[in-house]
Amino acid sequence: MTEHKLAFGMRLTVKLYLASSLKNYELNSKLHRVLESKGIECFLPQKDALEESLRNSGNGNHETSSRVRNLNVEGIKRSDMVLAVAKHLGADSAWECGFATGLGKRLILIRSPDDRIEEVYMLFNSVDYLIEVPEYKIEELRQALKSFDFEGASERK
Repeated sequence: MTEHKLAFGMRLTVKLYLASSLKNYELNSKLHRVLESKGIECFLPQKDALEESLRNSGNGNHETSSRVRNLNVEGIKRSDMVLAVAKHLGADSAWECGFATGLGKRLILIRSPDDRIEEVYMLFNSVDYLIEVPEYKIEELRQALKSFDFEGASERK
């Protein structure tokens, strides 16, 4: 596990919230596995909020939407940082990023040259760390995330 070292010899695991469109479902699942293999505790909304809510409260009604939002908010609050994926970036992911930065969380953005993230001015200028990949191939992502210092990046603003 990637852990913070405390003065008393205790350790805390780095916790990350993955903000990404559901259109990236397979990519999100792969990123989740890569992050967890690095010892990062990763909250994946499509798994930890959406699927859990559908199991417990039905199929896509207002109650489910409200529950998903509440679980995502709690996931962001418990995280040290947010990793956002620029591919198919939409209003929900942008809201999650804005909420997280308002709480003082670090924001890491993964993007490719095809992503027009500069057009989302407020979000782009809130990014603490930018990870650029030529495409969203899992080997590129694995390599980029392998060298990223999550412990250092998770220090509060």
